[in-house]
Amino acid sequence: MQRRNLLASSLAALALGWVTQVRAAEPPRETYAVVSLIGEELNLIAHQPAQAPRLDMNRRSSLTLADAGFDAAALGSLEQLLKEAEGQPRVLLYRLKSPRLSAKPSLLYNDGRAALPPVYVDAMKQDGVTRVLLLTRYRRPALFPAMDGANAISLGGGYIEGLGFYADGSTMMQNRETKHVSTGVLAPFVSLHLAMIDLASGSILASRTAFEATTLSAAGPQAEGSENAWTALPEAERAPFLNRMIRRAMERNLPLLLKGVSDGMAVPQS
Repeated sequence: MQRRNLLASSLAALALGWVTQVRAAEPPRETYAVVSLIGEELNLIAHQPAQAPRLDMNRRSSLTLADAGFDAAALGSLEQLLKEAEGQPRVLLYRLKSPRLSAKPSLLYNDGRAALPPVYVDAMKQDGVTRVLLLTRYRRPALFPAMDGANAISLGGGYIEGLGFYADGSTMMQNRETKHVSTGVLAPFVSLHLAMIDLASGSILASRTAFEATTLSAAGPQAEGSENAWTALPEAERAPFLNRMIRRAMERNLPLLLKGVSDGMAVPQS
């Protein structure tokens, strides 16, 4: 009996030692800093005809919405998605209020590497951060898929960046259900850039652009027959509408970005 007890104790000790060794061999979890530099500024673009789609003759203005919550929507979505995909890592959220960096995200990169301001890098290192998920605005051609009756078409011209609304007051559209023809199209858009950065080296592990857009016409239910493109979406609904588009853009693109990090290769762009 004593020998059997000693054998059982030895096996238990070996099992405990094996578990301890396995746990010790597990790599430490990453600590992510999720940084959003979307800002609270909306781009309002009024279409002006041009001879070529990429020749930008559009009229532009901007509107700052202090309580729109664009950064908060992005940060909350990215935090949840990261924790679900990466096995509950430690995630720290940073909302950097820098109009200069929001307006010129190219300042955050230099020669193919991240060039985050040293004061931010030092603070993140003190917090134990190993990787930075950086979200910024992205400039792209203003081309929007749309349906005119049963026909797929492309609207727009010039360029867009960040988030806002593109208004075309001259294009005529037909509602597929009511057959009503109206003049004016409003295109809410989100054009952003995601990058995963190794904080210690500044290396960009993977990057991806994220684009969401839709077209709302006066023939649609949102406008109730109005002929004015800007009334296709009531003013009170515009910020919540964009926040939903931001969340959808993160849901579509973060998994692909993480796959690029895991595979160690470039990520196809959206």
